[in-house]
Amino acid sequence: MIYKLVFFALALTLMIILLKENFKPGALILSAAGCICLFYICINVLSVVKDAMGSLEKADGVDKDSISLIIKTLSVAYVTSFGTDICNDAGEKAVGSALEAAGKMVMLSMALPMLVGIFSSVAEIIG
Repeated sequence: MIYKLVFFALALTLMIILLKENFKPGALILSAAGCICLFYICINVLSVVKDAMGSLEKADGVDKDSISLIIKTLSVAYVTSFGTDICNDAGEKAVGSALEAAGKMVMLSMALPMLVGIFSSVAEIIG
């Protein structure tokens, strides 16, 4: 599967380079559409990850909320990276940097309850 994705990405990149010389807006649209296609193809791969996480949730001693939080945080990271790359490709590096910072803040706010729980557990063990 990865070979198909790499071939698609390389062909897409070549088309974008050729199109960028004569029609920059079209190249940007093609880039965004190609990235969305790649992202959509990868969603099918995530079903395997989802099944694995489902089996983890059924295991004793694994907190279902923690698994859900990890999946949501990873999703935010990937979507933020995707958006940042499109902004950077469009030449809007400042917008891309702002989006990246916002994504990091969202991930931190999502993970904060888990961090508080970890520190509380450590404090109980120590003292």
